[in-house]
Amino acid sequence: MTRVQDFYDEQSDDAPGAGVAFGALTPEQRRSWRAVLDGGWKVLAMINQGLSDAGFSAPSDLRVLEVLGRERRLRISDIASATHIQMSTVSRQIGRLVEQGWVERVDEVRGDDARHRWVRLTAAGREHLTQIVECRDAQVREHVVAVLGEDDFCTFGTLFQRLADEAGEVLADPAPEEG
Repeated sequence: MTRVQDFYDEQSDDAPGAGVAFGALTPEQRRSWRAVLDGGWKVLAMINQGLSDAGFSAPSDLRVLEVLGRERRLRISDIASATHIQMSTVSRQIGRLVEQGWVERVDEVRGDDARHRWVRLTAAGREHLTQIVECRDAQVREHVVAVLGEDDFCTFGTLFQRLADEAGEVLADPAPEEG
């Protein structure tokens, strides 16, 4: 079986089709992109392992709790949009977080559609979120800031904010359909 690494390593500037297709990455760009992905996944795995070792719940729960922590209350659909997690998954997460006492349902609208129900953090949920964020921040300081240094870490954040802003514009203003 050919490894993906072998595939990328075998690509060169003179390979058939290399760099010819519109939008194709150059070999250097491909190496950089692979470094972004590999580095990102490895750092995320280390941080998640640190959270797990400290007894905290799934990273996706942290994302949901952080989004809820920024607002007085949100609908399931708003949380799904903010976290880029499927609505059905967020709905199940919220159910579990409600059972754990960290989230509560409020101001339910008519009907059985959970997407339109409002939820908010409980006092216990805010305390839990504070503890997870403190642990996560310690992991980030150890595995990212200590490696990159303060200036590069801030530059890294600025670059990713630019990407997030651009992605938000693309998602908010889709290209017109042809036809």
